[in-house]
Parts: sequence; C-alpha cells; structure tokens
Amino acid sequence: MDYLLQKVAYLNGLAEGLKIDDKKAEGKLLLEIIDTLDEMAEAIAYLDDQQELMEEDLEFLEDDLTELECMAFNLDDEDYLDYDGDEIDFFDLENDDFRNIPPGLFDLDIYEDDEEFETEEAQEEEDEE
Repeated sequence: MDYLLQKVAYLNGLAEGLKIDDKKAEGKLLLEIIDTLDEMAEAIAYLDDQQELMEEDLEFLEDDLTELECMAFNLDDEDYLDYDGDEIDFFDLENDDFRNIPPGLFDLDIYEDDEEFETEEAQEEEDEE
C-alpha cells in the first residue's frame, strides 16, 4: 500500500509545483481533495498493517487448534495432514449407539443426565422377560 502514499505525495508535489492558488474556489477544492486522498491512503496503509497482524495471529491460533485436534483425536502429524474432513463423526448422546463410539473419545461417566446407558443386549434381555 506504499504506492498509494507515493502517489498522493506525487500529487502534493505536483500541486505545489503548479502553484495552485488556495484562495480561489477551484484551488481550495483541489487541495482538499489531495488532503483527503492523503488521509485515505494513510488509513488504508494502517488497515493493511492490521490485517497482516491479524493473519499472523490467526496462523498461531490455527497451529494451536491443530495441536489440540491431534491430542483430542489421537492423531499424529501424518494423520492430520491426510485428514479430509469426513473422517470424524459426531455423536448424539441421546440417540446414538454407544458401542460404535471409538474407545477413549469421551468418558460416559461424565455424562450428567440421570439416564443409564444400556447396550442392545441388555435391552433385548429386558424385552424377553
């Protein structure tokens, strides 16, 4: 964005070289336009710098999130690099069959509902009685 600041500086130099009279209406208008362009170029340069800082922060957050995902899903770096987004399934604590949940994904003892979880075999035994 430095090129915008350079162009505005060129316009300022050009206006001074042409000796634009700031006492006339046209001259005032032209000088105010150049001043406004200068302020806009500085604001854009500031926003560009802020965006670069945010991109760096986002990269750090992404790295931290990647590390957490690898720890949570027991992935190593190779697994994570091969991950295509479709491999991880989400489970509904109310409706899913808990026998199909990969071991170590979460501990059912921390589930705070008063319901007891039963396997299909236990439910079939109750139905037979």
